Amino acid sequence: MVGERIKECRKRKGLNREQLAEALGIQSRTLGSYEQETRSVPLDILTSIADFFNVSTDYLLGRDKNHIDVPEPTTMAAHETKDMKPISEDRVKELIAEAFDTFVKNKAP
Repeated sequence: MVGERIKECRKRKGLNREQLAEALGIQSRTLGSYEQETRSVPLDILTSIADFFNVSTDYLLGRDKNHIDVPEPTTMAAHETKDMKPISEDRVKELIAEAFDTFVKNKAP
């Protein structure tokens, strides 16, 4: 179950095995063995995976059916508005700050 959930989370975020392994600081082969369930996931790695995907360890272990979906970032064209007028540099900074605040709020458990 845990291997399936890790693979599901990885694919949902559009990551390949190498990308996730690098983010976790482990070998791709090791991650593969977790996903194939030929090797148990140590608690510290399980916690890191849960944190990375913003899900609970219970979800990864199959004890909880629900996961938390963090909205994917969207691209924002900050060089013009609907009326085609340029956005000031100060407004661009405000928009970036607002986007960062939203990201932090969504990431918090």
